[in-house]
Amino acid sequence: MKRPTLLTTAGLLFATGHLAFAKGAPPQEGADWNDRISSAYIGENLRVVLFEDAGFAGERFELLGKQIARAGNGAFPDLAAPGWGDRAGSLKVLDGRSDREGRAPGSTLRAVFYADAEYLGQSFSLAAGEEVADLASVRLPGESADYRVHEWGTFTMLQGSDGVPVAWYQAPDKLVDLPPFVARAFFGKSGTGQGLDIVRMETPVLYFYPGEQMDISVAATYNGGRITEIFPHAQLAVPGMTQWRGTLLPPDSPERAFVPAADGPTGAHYAAARAVPDAWLFRAHPHPPRAGHGLYDPEEETPEAGSPDRPEPIDHFIFYRGAGDSGSLYINIRQGSTPGEYTLANYTGHAVPKLFALRVRDGQSAWLALDDLLPIDYADGKAINHQTFAFPAPAGPTPEVAASIRAAMVDELDAEGLTRAEAEAMVATWDDLWFTEPGTRVLAVLPQAIPDSMLPLEIQPAPAAVERVFVGRYELFTREQEAELMALVNAPGAGDDDPVVAADELRAMQLGRYAAGGAERAMTLVRREMQTRFAKLTRLADERERAREEVAAAE
Repeated sequence: MKRPTLLTTAGLLFATGHLAFAKGAPPQEGADWNDRISSAYIGENLRVVLFEDAGFAGERFELLGKQIARAGNGAFPDLAAPGWGDRAGSLKVLDGRSDREGRAPGSTLRAVFYADAEYLGQSFSLAAGEEVADLASVRLPGESADYRVHEWGTFTMLQGSDGVPVAWYQAPDKLVDLPPFVARAFFGKSGTGQGLDIVRMETPVLYFYPGEQMDISVAATYNGGRITEIFPHAQLAVPGMTQWRGTLLPPDSPERAFVPAADGPTGAHYAAARAVPDAWLFRAHPHPPRAGHGLYDPEEETPEAGSPDRPEPIDHFIFYRGAGDSGSLYINIRQGSTPGEYTLANYTGHAVPKLFALRVRDGQSAWLALDDLLPIDYADGKAINHQTFAFPAPAGPTPEVAASIRAAMVDELDAEGLTRAEAEAMVATWDDLWFTEPGTRVLAVLPQAIPDSMLPLEIQPAPAAVERVFVGRYELFTREQEAELMALVNAPGAGDDDPVVAADELRAMQLGRYAAGGAERAMTLVRREMQTRFAKLTRLADERERAREEVAAAE
């Protein structure tokens, strides 16, 4: 039923809270949901009744969820087909199992309604037992001073002793473990470890602090890369963008019991990020089937999704991971001629406020902190703002040194905008891999402008504040390591004559999950050496040919 738009300043908040808007569809003043629902996805065992007019009047049309529908799967990608596109004026969401207008105890079932066909555009969700008597009164609230979003994450790069980035991959057995409920996100089946990349984007997590329960939409775009793993599941995953839609619930909500366990060896890193007691829960909306759009499709199993035994996916944050290009992340870290000396050149275009240089070798660790690495500039035709440092003598056994750098890192992350609990959770997530894993590395606390440009977010409703604190991890191959790798690659038979000795030498280098990157670096150096030799031979051949020509001309 068409009616004049109702212009109000506050807008109605129904039982589930706020509406969520997709990327590229900003809220419009005065917009309402009368005659705007164009597609819907109905959770299992739900029954939705659409009414043409407000007040549950006029013609009606039922949409059935999967378990109670005789045909179909709860998906209605285009309501114009049955004649109900942009037609509903009110609606009810019922629990189809009991056929009563009430919410089943413990139920997490939801129905999601979209402004455009194919589950696109603006959206909102309702649970069993909820209803809207007049869709004209449903509208997006404005920015709330109480609504904040915080995020932390790590960008990991490998560099040679000359500071040149190394394209690398992680073999499946070298990946940082993730619990089994984390899904691959990029076009369903491709994932980390299947190709060469400059950057591994590791464990960004988004924490939400709204003033009240609300529906939200979050879209993350990795410019020059791809998002590879996620939890909870996304509504949409296409090249360049992954979108989640869901509901924020208070941290003490009874539904926290549905957060999946992340115990055991595969869950240790993941579970550490949950130790943020004030962060709200994010419960994903049921996602409609959209073949070819990269959506994670949970396995069909019993009990049905949305029941107390198998709720819609929920966690204390949104988690994702990816791989791609370096973007604005490049800091050249070149090994000097003096042992333990390095020179840094910042090509990010932004001042980096804090860096921690750390060397872990033979059970001993040395580290130092660096301040204010300015971006490279030029004066009188020369590059300026380089910064040089030298590692001090080892400060002691690695576990003891790790405690001191851990405390310094927490303080810095806290100062850059994370809460104390978030900073501690981030450090706990990466504790062993940052501070005790053998190697030479620089950990740079990046300005927010870098993740904003490399990994822009679209969040609706828009928070009053978004704090993003990312660490750039620059893992460095030393000249000594490169020489050892090249010796292994160049050895007669490449170690075939005595593979046990060669394997022991490789193990002694303690490359760990960067072994494949070491192989890429060695091949690059060998190729470079071969090209240099060939160029010398070519010059020598040319010189000898010219000499012969001169002798022949003299005769």
